[in-house]
Amino acid sequence: MTNILAILGTPRKKNTFQIINRIEENIKELDDEINFEYLFLHEYKMDFCKGCFSCILNGEDTCESYNITKEIKGKIEEADGVIFASPVYVKQVSALMKNFLDHFSYLVHRPDNFDKAALAISTTNGSGLKNTLSYLEDTTKTFGFNFVDKFGIMKYVYEKGGKETKKANEKIKNISRDFLNRIKSKKHNSPSLNELLHFKITRLVIEFVRDLSPIDYDFWVKNGWYEKDYFVDVRIKPFTKLLGKMIFSSIEKQFLKEE
Repeated sequence: MTNILAILGTPRKKNTFQIINRIEENIKELDDEINFEYLFLHEYKMDFCKGCFSCILNGEDTCESYNITKEIKGKIEEADGVIFASPVYVKQVSALMKNFLDHFSYLVHRPDNFDKAALAISTTNGSGLKNTLSYLEDTTKTFGFNFVDKFGIMKYVYEKGGKETKKANEKIKNISRDFLNRIKSKKHNSPSLNELLHFKITRLVIEFVRDLSPIDYDFWVKNGWYEKDYFVDVRIKPFTKLLGKMIFSSIEKQFLKEE
C-alpha cells in the first residue's frame, strides 16, 4: 500500500483543500491502492516556535511541543509522499504552515526524508503565489524531501470555468501522475549548482561548529556525508560538479581566513 500525506496549513475545506481533493482523485484513478491522509494543522494545538534552538542543539525531543511534533513526524515517516499545501496569507504561507515548519527547523541541520516525494500546493485570491510556492519548495528540499513539483492558482481563475479551468485541471493531472511516478521510482534529480553548494557549505559549517553542536556533526558522520559528494547517491552533472568545486573552494578559503 502506498501512503500519501497531505499537510494543510488552512482550517477551511475550500480552495487549497479542493486542489488537494483533485490530486487525490487523479492519483486514485491511476492506482486504487493508495492510502491518502489529510493532516489539518489547525487540529494540532501547537504553541508558536520560540526560536530557542533546543531542537537543533540538544535534539528534537527537547522541544516543548515534542508530544505534538512527534505525532506529526510519525505520520511523515509512514508516508511515501507528502504534499505541503498552504493558501497565501499576505504574500506568504499561512501562520499554521510557518509554525509547523519552524518546529521542524532542525531538519535544516539534520535533513531526512530523502525517500519521500514532495509537492508544494497553494491558492490565492490575489498575489503571493510565487513567494509562497518558492518558500515551500526551498524549505522542503532543505529538509531533505525528494521534491517533484509545485502548483498554484488564483481562486477566481480556477472557478470561472472554460479554458483556464481546463488548463489548470490538466496541469493538476500531470503533477499528480509525476508525483505518483516519483513515489514509486524514488528517483532523485541531479542537484542544481545551488543545491550542491548548499550541501558543501552546510557540511563545512557543521564541522566548524562541531563543539557547539555535536549532535549535528555526529548525524553527518553517521550518514557518511563527509565522504560523499551529495546527500544521496545520484549522478551530478560534470559541469555542475566542476563549477561547484571552484566556487566552494573560494568560499572555503574565505571562511577559513576569517576564522
